[in-house]
Amino acid sequence: ARGALQRAGILVDTDFSRTFSAAAYLLEQYRRKERIGDIVIIGLGTANGAKPEQIDRVMRDLKRVPHVIFIVPQAAGRPYEASTREALLAAPSRYPNVSIIDWWQLAQDKIQFHKGAKGIAFEDLYFYADRIHLVAKGRQYFADLIIAEVKRLSAS
Repeated sequence: ARGALQRAGILVDTDFSRTFSAAAYLLEQYRRKERIGDIVIIGLGTANGAKPEQIDRVMRDLKRVPHVIFIVPQAAGRPYEASTREALLAAPSRYPNVSIIDWWQLAQDKIQFHKGAKGIAFEDLYFYADRIHLVAKGRQYFADLIIAEVKRLSAS
């Protein structure tokens, strides 16, 4: 979804299989360059999950940021998914500047539309066969969710 997010004016820093533990290092790099804005979006946890103490570490670095958006990763059948989702969903109760995009929940009705699914036309696909990575329609849907949340927070 990088392209759609960048076109919306959102700075995007992505990498393949980046773990949640990388967030603290990345935030330090952005802080040094004075590139942390009023809204920070963190979409990590698909690779290796996220633990409450990792979220707390990130939030210590972001306590002065007006809005932090955590994206709950898509379910892929990995053992740490439930605990990651639980940890992320609990964050707003501890940090008033946190909001959640529950991609895990929002993607549930789209998962059936994946490459290789019987009777699904190409133009209706959201996911590749792994049901994690997104094809064009899925990338746009995902980006639209993020852009809408950024607009909502920007207006508040």
